[in-house]
Amino acid sequence: PAPVPAAEQAAKPSPAPAPAPVPAEPATPSPSPEQKPRPGSPRLTIIMDDLGGSLEQARDILDLGIPVTFSVLPNLKHTPDVDALAAKAGMEVILHQPMEAHGNASESPGTLRSGFTAPDVLRTLDAHLAQVPHAVGVSNHTGSKATEDPVLMASVMTGLKARNLFFLDSLTSAKSAGLKQASAQGVPALARTVFLDNERGQQAALLMLAQAEREARAKGHAVAIGHPHPETVAALAAWATGRDKGIALVTLGSQLKGN
Repeated sequence: PAPVPAAEQAAKPSPAPAPAPVPAEPATPSPSPEQKPRPGSPRLTIIMDDLGGSLEQARDILDLGIPVTFSVLPNLKHTPDVDALAAKAGMEVILHQPMEAHGNASESPGTLRSGFTAPDVLRTLDAHLAQVPHAVGVSNHTGSKATEDPVLMASVMTGLKARNLFFLDSLTSAKSAGLKQASAQGVPALARTVFLDNERGQQAALLMLAQAEREARAKGHAVAIGHPHPETVAALAAWATGRDKGIALVTLGSQLKGN
């Protein structure tokens, strides 16, 4: 975001406090140093999908004070602003690339569809990555049909490989070819473990966070995806204050590197 304008100098010394920062620039905590995992400790990544439409949503997530991966949709009003805001706060950013879903007549602009040629895929990725320049990886938004298409996903991985980006499979289909195609081309990749808010509500999200913690302890790692619903953000705020500190909150990049 743009720097906060400096407070105006008073004409004469005055005990009055300086003007508060403008609302567009709240304090944005960087990820806590305590998140550096001890060797062998379980790792958990929290991802917030569907960002880019609201700066207020992005600020609410930063105010949580925990590492959260910002998964930013292209072609929204504040897509570049949210990308810049998250990057300035030290948060990981990925492009949330729209992909074709089964039976979905209403699609986001720039959706990757089954049957797209490789040049179509690369042009779309480049156009969207230009809007999210701090992206270090790509995930699929919807995509239950597109991710089942091995030819399309091979083209996606070709693009990610050439651009040194990783892939997060949101697993909107159990038949997704995403991880297989990523492995075939040497693209670092992970898959979603849980969705926090398939059932909306603070208590439901807290239950899914507990499940994510169990998965992390059992398998050594987990990836939890949420959406910027007020109930989900409230659940994360409540969870963050009493969470298991033995589970390290890390970025996707750290999970893929094993550190």
